[in-house]
Amino acid sequence: MSEDAPANTLGIRRIMFAVDIDDVIARLRTHGAELVGEAVQYKDVHRLCCIRRP
Repeated sequence: MSEDAPANTLGIRRIMFAVDIDDVIARLRTHGAELVGEAVQYKDVHRLCCIRRP
């Protein structure tokens, strides 16, 4: 699949996992990852964050 394919092209373009975000952040930091801003609550449903890697 081409990187320039339209958003409605068949195939998996994104994948998400349900995780303990605090645990994942802690483990990624041991590998040099850096949290961009903070993990924020989105409504009463999700916690979201952005992580920058080295």
